[in-house]
Amino acid sequence: MTGNRTRTHAPTSSRRIASGHTWLGGVAATAVLIALRPSCIFGQTVEGKVYDAETGDPIQFVSVDLLNSNDIVVCQYLTNETGQFTANILDEGVYRVRARRIGFISFVSDPFVLSIRHNAVADIRLRAAPIRLDPIEVTEDGLEAGLVREGFYRRKAMGFGHFRTPRDLGAMHLAFPEDLFTGIISIRVSRDGLVLARDPPCPLTIAIDRLVVDPGGWTELVHVSEVAAIEVYPRPGPLPPWLSGLVSPCGAVVIWTKHGAR
Repeated sequence: MTGNRTRTHAPTSSRRIASGHTWLGGVAATAVLIALRPSCIFGQTVEGKVYDAETGDPIQFVSVDLLNSNDIVVCQYLTNETGQFTANILDEGVYRVRARRIGFISFVSDPFVLSIRHNAVADIRLRAAPIRLDPIEVTEDGLEAGLVREGFYRRKAMGFGHFRTPRDLGAMHLAFPEDLFTGIISIRVSRDGLVLARDPPCPLTIAIDRLVVDPGGWTELVHVSEVAAIEVYPRPGPLPPWLSGLVSPCGAVVIWTKHGAR
């Protein structure tokens, strides 16, 4: 932990967060909040920006979690188009920042203290994950057990939304990602992502293995041969709890891969 830096507009100060080989420091511009959990509205603040470590470009749709001293997620946000986020913490205490995005190595900061007098600023730089060259070998029993653990079949039994199991997908001819949704008349594939077929089209939130992704680039993140199951919700409903606060008013699509569901 380094020294405090006093803000000119408030009596509180901002602390830098040191973590491993990465310094989470420097004042970030005012962030646009993409999504938050209802419990995270007032209190201390962690604000920052996420960059690509190699190019220096800001990264959108990074899932930023605030973990308490028990490693429980107390707030979850998505970075905006300029890579910015703001996390508002209700209680003082010891926290860590975790940043995750498909295609990058996940990052977790060292513990830091938030108090009434001290906020935190964070510049996070994510490194690209190495490309997997080995084939994914997952047994059918392992897939089913993973989906049960994730609550997939429990939500399917509730009868809300559209579900495709490993057996359903195995019986389909899948050549392209959009083939996953063949026969689901409420869903339309566009260059901007998946949309609800209405006038005007309404964009859906897309999540792959618990991570919300850029709706316009989801087809580049997963090959149809790696998909284990999908959940389609044409409107908000009994969604996976980790999607709380991150869903479009039009609904969401959850894609489980063979690697993520095992």
